[in-house]
Amino acid sequence: MKDSIGVAVIGFGFMGHTHATGWSMVPEAKLVAISDVRGKRIAKEARKFKVKVYGDYRDVLERKDVDVVDICTPTDTHAQVAVDSAKVGKNVLLEKPIALTLRDADRIIGAVKKAGVTFMVAHCIRVFS
Repeated sequence: MKDSIGVAVIGFGFMGHTHATGWSMVPEAKLVAISDVRGKRIAKEARKFKVKVYGDYRDVLERKDVDVVDICTPTDTHAQVAVDSAKVGKNVLLEKPIALTLRDADRIIGAVKKAGVTFMVAHCIRVFS
């Protein structure tokens, strides 16, 4: 068994930065990569995490040390990134909402079931009273 799980954060806006900060505080996890379409423009901000920064998330999916893909991209990209991640055997944590359409949500669910990976939507508030 591995000492830690390798995590890649895809999308490094406000929420991606928040997730990266959170992962850096989990002893059982190791943040190993950050990907954002802005590539080098986010490198300075991402430097504090001491990980490689990618402009194309598909390059991150090729890494063997990535066990979990934490998707914090704009909602209209969730389905494609999640499906691509599942297809290569990566576990997926997906920032809410799951997708813009039921069809895209079903695509994601189908892909993670077919791949046999773990999937979770990051929804921090379960119940309002």
